[in-house]
Amino acid sequence: MTEITPPPVDRLSTDSIQATQAPSSRIPLVAPDAPTRRRWLPTLAGPLIYVVLSFALTANSWSDPTRTVIGQGGDPISELWALQWSGFAIGHGYNPFFTNFLIAPSGINLMWSGSSGPGILLAPFFLAFGPVLVYNLMLTLSLALSAWCAQLAIFRVVPSRPGAIVGGLIYGFSPYMVGHAWAHIAITIAFLPPLMLIVLHETFVRQRWRWWATGAFAGLLLAIQYTTFIETIAITALACSVVTVLLVAQRPREVRARARYTLQAGVATVVTFLVASAYPLWTMLFGGQRLGRGTVKPADEFVTDIVNFIVPTFTTKFLPGALSATSFRITNGFESGAYIGIPLIAICILTTVLLWRQIVVRTAALTGLIFAVLSLGPRLHVDGTILNVPLPFALLSQFPLIGNALASRLVGVTDLCVGVLVAAFVAHLATVGVLWRWLGIALTALGIILIIPTQLPAESYSVPSYFTGNAVKQIAPGTTVLVAPYETQGSQAPPEVWQAASGFRFRMPEGYAYVPTPTGPITGPIPTLLGEEMIAIDDAPPGSAIPQLSPAERAEFLAQMRAWHVTTVLVGPMPNYKLMTGFFQQLLGRAGDYRGGVTAWYNVRS
Repeated sequence: MTEITPPPVDRLSTDSIQATQAPSSRIPLVAPDAPTRRRWLPTLAGPLIYVVLSFALTANSWSDPTRTVIGQGGDPISELWALQWSGFAIGHGYNPFFTNFLIAPSGINLMWSGSSGPGILLAPFFLAFGPVLVYNLMLTLSLALSAWCAQLAIFRVVPSRPGAIVGGLIYGFSPYMVGHAWAHIAITIAFLPPLMLIVLHETFVRQRWRWWATGAFAGLLLAIQYTTFIETIAITALACSVVTVLLVAQRPREVRARARYTLQAGVATVVTFLVASAYPLWTMLFGGQRLGRGTVKPADEFVTDIVNFIVPTFTTKFLPGALSATSFRITNGFESGAYIGIPLIAICILTTVLLWRQIVVRTAALTGLIFAVLSLGPRLHVDGTILNVPLPFALLSQFPLIGNALASRLVGVTDLCVGVLVAAFVAHLATVGVLWRWLGIALTALGIILIIPTQLPAESYSVPSYFTGNAVKQIAPGTTVLVAPYETQGSQAPPEVWQAASGFRFRMPEGYAYVPTPTGPITGPIPTLLGEEMIAIDDAPPGSAIPQLSPAERAEFLAQMRAWHVTTVLVGPMPNYKLMTGFFQQLLGRAGDYRGGVTAWYNVRS
């Protein structure tokens, strides 16, 4: 029976690369054995290259790695808080997947917001080396790890070590991955898609592992990813479904012949995942503050502008001046990472046309195209303009879990498919003449050069000495503290930093996390008059006067503090520091105590 070759997971088989080679030449389904040194040195070349590139990309932080955080904005700080919370929660008997130390007293379900799993595993390192250094190392090595996993997976289906290394580079250092490295470490820990490619290959093609080993491996991968970032599971599950459907459509008899192993491995995967993820799964679905309705973000908010596939944005090093205006129009922050570039797109098209008989190429091309289209969102965006052209994602967004995924993040699967296609192209170059080989190498090199990213930015990480010294001990452990600036979004994340630096001594009625409401989730606490007043003071222009409170306003604000169980008020460093301290002096009827860069009001009787 003909060897089956799954989507994008089989090696180049009898109906594939032989179409472009001499009849006597064949690349086997499994790479032939080689002496250990010859086999492992090329394998290690990839990760060594990836690690060097990762440290070069994050060089801005390594001059002061304990006080400079890789990235920009409040999201890195929020993720840093979540990583520290996990270790604290385990050490003090709290649920690491739920906390009421933010959005007190109701709390938040961190399964929708945090990165609890890595925080639990790395808790000893956070204690030993400090949170910032460990976070920076995590982010740096996450890019290299993701690239290496892609290299291993691609080599399974395209037995070319240079091709697999190039494919891993394209996946791990794509504009999508590097863009999210500016803010979202949970997304750059992207080992799951390529490793599930290995699982699919083992399940549908090779079947050399015991079925229970394949299932256990897949289940543990999903469990680890589940406590790292749920959205990646949803996207990967969709990718596996697409690949499976394509495989069944292309090789139904072979799939049927191997169905028993596939079903057994599938059952083992589900059982392993449910056992390993029972507690976090219960927390997400049945625990406090679970998100039961609405989408995390509107389906049309973060989508790929179709122009972004050929026009880079601010995270890419080479941006021609003539494209600056277009790049600005299509940029949607860190979510604009769909850039592939004309040379790599040309390679994908050439590979698809020349090697269409290879099931690996067919499946990678179709899967990549499907996910590129889905990443466009429910309506077509062209050069910053929204056209009333409905797209398939509008239907996909109606399904549970995947409906909460941001459309723009589906391009991560497209990048993996591009890596497979480019690897097949590199492998094919060994079969052509010298001139065409050098032209192909030049085209590949140009494609990689055009996606070279800019160095990642780094921001200073500073904490007022109040929170790391004896002054904070005046706050009774576990009590609720209202902190200014009032945190509701990523740009105001410093209060979370201060809370973590204090050893989580106090709770806060604020925070940056998804919170369920009757009309759908919001980021931050449910709006209140006191919170809105504090935000207005934070945003007030220079020279503004301290707001004068009416008796009714003062009564309303004090009532809200009672509802939050606030016993202490802190005003930390912020642009309108004097305005905020003046506001609380008027509200509480007395001056605060200034120490260590913070003004504090203790024993608040609201």
